[in-house]
Amino acid sequence: MTMIIFFFLFIIESATEKLCPLRASIDVLEGEYFFLCYLESRQEHFQEEAYTVKWYKENAGKQQLVKETHGIVSQRNSLEFWPAELSDSGNYSVTHSNGKQNFTIQKWTLNVLERNKSSCFNKNHLTTEIKNAGTGHSLKCSDLSVNENDSITWYKDCKNYDNETERELDFKTLTVQHSGIYTCKILISHEGKIYHSTNTIKLVVEEDAPEAVTLEIVGHDEEIETEIGKEEILNCTGFLGYYMREDASLYWLINQTFPEKCSGIPENEPSICEEEFKKLQLGNKFYVTRLLQIKKVTDEDMHHNFTCMLQADERTRTKIVKLKKGNTRDLPVHIFTTGMVLAVLFPCVAVAVMLVCVMFRVDLVLFYRNICRRDDTVGDGKEYDAFVSYLKDCVSPTGEEREFALKILPMILEENFGYKLCIFERDVSPGGESKMMLKENVSEYQLKLIKKVMLTLCWILALFVRGAEVTEINLPGCSHVEPQIWYRAISDEEFVLQCALPDKDATHIYNNSFLKHDVKWFWHQKDRQPLKAITESSNPALQGDALWFKPVRDSASGVYICMIWEKIPCLKIVLEVQTKKAAKCSGYDTNTLYLLAGNGNSITCPGTKCYNHIKKPDVKWYKDGHQIKHGKSRQSLKLRHNEIYLNPTYDKDAGIYVCDYTLYDNTIKWTMRTAVTVKVIAKNTIHPPNFLYPNGVVILEAELGKPLELECRVQFGFERVSPMRVTWKRNNKENINEKLNQKTSVHSKGLKGHILLHVAKLKEVTERDLRSNFTCFAENLVGNATAVIQLKRKQRVYLLYILCSATSTLFALLLCTAFIYQHWIEIVLMYRSYLVHNETTGDGKEFDAFVSYAKLDSSESDSTLISEEKFALELLPDMLENKYGYKLCILERDILPGGAYTDEVVTAIKQSRRAIIILSPAYVSGPSIFELQAAVNCALEDKKIKLVLIKFQAFQEPETLPAVVKKALRILPVVTWKSSISAAPNKKFWKYMHYYMPVKTTKMLGNCSLKGFFQRLFSLVYR
Repeated sequence: MTMIIFFFLFIIESATEKLCPLRASIDVLEGEYFFLCYLESRQEHFQEEAYTVKWYKENAGKQQLVKETHGIVSQRNSLEFWPAELSDSGNYSVTHSNGKQNFTIQKWTLNVLERNKSSCFNKNHLTTEIKNAGTGHSLKCSDLSVNENDSITWYKDCKNYDNETERELDFKTLTVQHSGIYTCKILISHEGKIYHSTNTIKLVVEEDAPEAVTLEIVGHDEEIETEIGKEEILNCTGFLGYYMREDASLYWLINQTFPEKCSGIPENEPSICEEEFKKLQLGNKFYVTRLLQIKKVTDEDMHHNFTCMLQADERTRTKIVKLKKGNTRDLPVHIFTTGMVLAVLFPCVAVAVMLVCVMFRVDLVLFYRNICRRDDTVGDGKEYDAFVSYLKDCVSPTGEEREFALKILPMILEENFGYKLCIFERDVSPGGESKMMLKENVSEYQLKLIKKVMLTLCWILALFVRGAEVTEINLPGCSHVEPQIWYRAISDEEFVLQCALPDKDATHIYNNSFLKHDVKWFWHQKDRQPLKAITESSNPALQGDALWFKPVRDSASGVYICMIWEKIPCLKIVLEVQTKKAAKCSGYDTNTLYLLAGNGNSITCPGTKCYNHIKKPDVKWYKDGHQIKHGKSRQSLKLRHNEIYLNPTYDKDAGIYVCDYTLYDNTIKWTMRTAVTVKVIAKNTIHPPNFLYPNGVVILEAELGKPLELECRVQFGFERVSPMRVTWKRNNKENINEKLNQKTSVHSKGLKGHILLHVAKLKEVTERDLRSNFTCFAENLVGNATAVIQLKRKQRVYLLYILCSATSTLFALLLCTAFIYQHWIEIVLMYRSYLVHNETTGDGKEFDAFVSYAKLDSSESDSTLISEEKFALELLPDMLENKYGYKLCILERDILPGGAYTDEVVTAIKQSRRAIIILSPAYVSGPSIFELQAAVNCALEDKKIKLVLIKFQAFQEPETLPAVVKKALRILPVVTWKSSISAAPNKKFWKYMHYYMPVKTTKMLGNCSLKGFFQRLFSLVYR
């Protein structure tokens, strides 16, 4: 017994679910009975005594409780409208409440459509069904919950249809005559009044019934030309017929073996793989398809048989595809011939151009000067353009020279070209006064120049006043032109006028390639009224060669004149705008049509609903300016009975459709033009918003005190009336006092919906932000979804800083080491000059250095010795004494003669701080070697004496040298003199000499400040 009760409750619940609409957006006609209800199976198991049902309607963004009236009645799980009014449109929701919490069960958007008083249906409240002749079909009435005793009546094209009163209208065999608009009307009794509800279906029966079709693969066996290494995709498509066969299978074989399946990851794909099996429905035909992907064609693939197998209903069809190498095609004969002709012609043309330039170079220069109009004589203070000099004293026998200078030359240059010549006999009077002759006649060249200047000024004036509104315009060329085109339009609808001559074969009604200033429009309402120019405005709008009225008003009637530069000098168009009543229109609804994508739909020309007393010829249809014709490229579009049938309807079918037909009224041929704006929509989504980022809970690293952007990307399905909302909340609370800088951008995906990018900007991350959960909340009519971002303190990467610092320090150390190695002597000299005390103070020495060199003997005349002596007596003192401020002891210069040579040398060395020895072959093999020996002995006795050896020339040490001298030559520092480069003051030789000399304050010290130190350093480095 218990099982029977549960089964009975299940049946009742299932029946209720069929009657309650699950879609979020609902359309209903004004004045009809309707109800909103929710499925009891969607409720949680609330206790009825603890929870109450409340209905709400959104008003100005706020939810208000629905109050019951005689027209709105709240039942257990439904809200009934007796009947629905226009004011009932809005967003509704139902909640369960226990007094403390509200739980939203379901939401709807109710659209109450205005009833068409001149027709029994509204074209925006009907569905279209397209069927083939010869098949059976049934039309079902509304699924509203009604009593079995309620009266049901069927109508076809607003006329009673065969007294049919059943819920379903059955057709055993459809014919073309069954096409029409069927309306089911249900009469419902409530509180002594009769209400009704209607359901309208447009049935289109096509003549070409599907013939018996056998199973087949599209296409035949084929060989495909390809190349080694090229990617190829083999397509196999099977035709199943006019219904989907569930047992159908389609697969590929490679030499009777199955290929691997494609994984969808390009990096992991095998060389040959088979993609997923797909089912397609195009109109009323069903197909299956599968692709075979070959990443790189190999030579082995050329010998394979790629077999496509289609199996269904125990039948099999095959198709074999083979690959072959493509032949390298030669160039076509006409391309090769054209190339050869051009290759020969271009050099010939270039040579010919060069010859012309050489032969007519003077003419080309004069032509260039004439175009540029540059006057070199302005402001130069010269009176004449040229002075003419010729032979005056001795007259030639023929007199030609004089005649040329006084007659021919002035006639050409002055009269033809406008120059002013100075001829001595003519223009200079005796005594030096010039004959100032003013020419009264202006040359022909100057007259032309004045005319061109005046013409230019006129054009500038015309451009200046161009675009100004002219209240009264006179077009002499159009005054006697008769109107060539007559249009009629319905007021308050869209309309377009094209500036184009009448052409029955025209394929478009406007062309946007024209520039606005190329097309001029004028109009007047009556013949006696002045002509006015149509300037740029929102209505009517100038677009290409057309004039758009959005919408056209009764006051727009009149005569329109258009002109197109160099194409149409004058075209008169008569436009008559009539109201729907004056045009005797019936069933004329709004001209915005919503079509459901993927379904069969039809578009009717609104103008055919007018002038019912006049027979109408065929209608011409245009979409986005181009004429619509039935073609093989679009089998699903058909033109029948002045209507457009789309089966199925695609997203690209949206646009502005314009329909024209011809009618004759009082012998005038009128073109009746109306427009329909078609918008293709999809079924409202049944899914709540989907988060692309963040997905779930995402932890984001942030740095304190730094700005941060929180991104939220949400995908919304298609909704015709969509209250899409995305916002950021802190800790799942929306605090109106805390204003997060939020910005939303919408990226439309057409019928697939939208993607919203919502960004919240934090000026600086705080400790509070690190403790907060930032929730992105998204909502549509179906429901809502959330995602959370949590902030985590960003850890500083100390290791990276350490590595960077160590690398930088090492690099700087290496750089400093290289610099010191290269310029150590300059640095030492700078240190000694500024930071070391003077070591010469109080040492009792008279000289800074004793100079020893090979003395010139009277019997020697070698130029090298003279060079050596010059170095010791002139160059060395000039640098060390005059530049660096040292005091040298040169024996011949500073020691008075008369004493013993040996004693004088030893005394001079002991009075010196340094001994400079200039070594050369003559020095080591001559008597001067004694001075080196004496200097070594003195240095051994007095530590303050140091030796500086200068290798002036290469030499060979004699075997007779004393041992102490040989040792000195080996261990003492040697400065090498290079006669070709060392003489310059800024060379390294002198820096080394300065280094080995005593430390003392010299005249080179300069400024002792830090600035002077660095100036000195850089001057030493870059010497």
